[in-house]
Amino acid sequence: MPAVLSNHHALPARSAHSDIQQIEWIADSGAGRDLCSERAFIEQGFSKDMIDRFSTAVNPTKFETGNGTFVSDSCISLDGSSFGKASYHVMNDCPLVRALGKIVQEDNKPFVWIPGELPFFGKSKDAVQIAADESQIIQANRVEDGVPIFVEDVNVS
Repeated sequence: MPAVLSNHHALPARSAHSDIQQIEWIADSGAGRDLCSERAFIEQGFSKDMIDRFSTAVNPTKFETGNGTFVSDSCISLDGSSFGKASYHVMNDCPLVRALGKIVQEDNKPFVWIPGELPFFGKSKDAVQIAADESQIIQANRVEDGVPIFVEDVNVS
């Protein structure tokens, strides 16, 4: 498991084999797609040549972000040892982000986060057993593009 660093930059761990490099990414519950920027890969020790080698052109995809609308027309695809292949849509300025909903829904890896403990993914839905009192859980209303959406009443007085 990668160490959490106070300056929020991952230090690359290089293997003796030159094609293996460790990366650190954010599991984002609000992202519908995996995202990145060249800067984020460079900060983790990737060279520009290496980034170019894994980068491919894709049909333009429009994203609504906290910084406004952005259209991405390229992806950087990598095959990870724990989560398999990820195709990161390249943004202007973005950390390495994996879409949590895609991992859960498409890769069938359940995500669990118990207060006071580090969250984890199960390697399959059979790897995690959950018992819950149905009256004591808050379930999402729906899922759109891999992102859970909840509905609740609020007091406006």
